[in-house]
Amino acid sequence: SALQHLVHHFKPHLCSAFVASGSDLLLEAKTAEVGPGEQFMWRFNTTSNLVKFRLGSEPLIKYKERTVFSKQNYSLLLRNMQHSDSGNYKAVVSGLEEKTVTEYTVIVQDRVSPVNLTVTPIDRRFHNFTVTCRTVDSQINGTFQCNNKTCHLLNQTHLNDSSLKIYVEEHLIICNHSNKVSRKKDEKNVSSIYQKPPVINTATKVGISVGALALVVVSISFVVIKCKYLLIFSHNQIIVCKSINLERSTN
Repeated sequence: SALQHLVHHFKPHLCSAFVASGSDLLLEAKTAEVGPGEQFMWRFNTTSNLVKFRLGSEPLIKYKERTVFSKQNYSLLLRNMQHSDSGNYKAVVSGLEEKTVTEYTVIVQDRVSPVNLTVTPIDRRFHNFTVTCRTVDSQINGTFQCNNKTCHLLNQTHLNDSSLKIYVEEHLIICNHSNKVSRKKDEKNVSSIYQKPPVINTATKVGISVGALALVVVSISFVVIKCKYLLIFSHNQIIVCKSINLERSTN
């Protein structure tokens, strides 16, 4: 007899989700279609089924106190996300064969701590200063050297999955501490740090050359900085998805 060749085309959605610890996360089963006799499942880390659902029946939910399943669009709301909830989540339709329609890689992160920025002048005449940015976590710190509007990292310690940056923007020194789910910042106005030169007599003023004045202006932005730092994103999460073309053949 002739060999039948059946080809199934589908576009699974691959998503990366970063969520703040303690907040909720909505997983959407994009383009999921469940036919008669088929079963829909949300699966965690390959082996643990969180939800099983067949049309016309009530869903079986493993953790009812922490999950909300929608029979209309098959989405799954996960409440109070913790670090142990990080992992792989799949929306699967199972019939004669099993098909993954959506897959999430979920990472739970703590929100970053508030920061406090302090500025210590080294030489007020030439606008040289040291900047220290402290967080609740005393292990997070960095040292920066700034020139004009560009700052370069010299050293940092124990940042783990967070990012530490400091920069000059117009008249502000800004220190930021952030990760994928949150950010905080503190800033200081540079002009508030500058000390006006003491009043000198007219004879002394005449002796100051235009070139010397220019040197002071040019020297404004040599900065050495120590830092730790973050602004909470509105939904405490980032979700990025893409779809890929797959072709599955069965003989």
